[in-house]
Amino acid sequence: YIHCEADQYFEVDGQYRFDASKLHAAHSDCLRRAIAAMDAGRSVVVANTFTRRWEMEPYLKAAKERGINARIVETTGNWPNVHGVPEDAIARMRARWEPVDRDLATQPQEPPSRIVRPSAKRNSGLER
Repeated sequence: YIHCEADQYFEVDGQYRFDASKLHAAHSDCLRRAIAAMDAGRSVVVANTFTRRWEMEPYLKAAKERGINARIVETTGNWPNVHGVPEDAIARMRARWEPVDRDLATQPQEPPSRIVRPSAKRNSGLER
């Protein structure tokens, strides 16, 4: 499978160098890479901190347009804050958290499955 994260955009020479002014570009790049992988017939895992349901929609739409059955995985737990996200930023992410809605899946499944979505990041803020 192909693993895509917006955080990968900020990895330079093995170092994580976050730049808030490039966050939109990072998410655009992540979506571009995910779509390219789908178009190449590869399985794709997107691991971003989707705190709101609408943030997943471009990925779900791309999968649906290609006839790909998307799965959403909402993880829970406590995870390390590997990027040093400030506690106030983590608190803002927790405050805007929206739980996964079963209807977000592009093709309903029994039992419902879900696209990789590390919700535990709401506890640790691995991504801004």
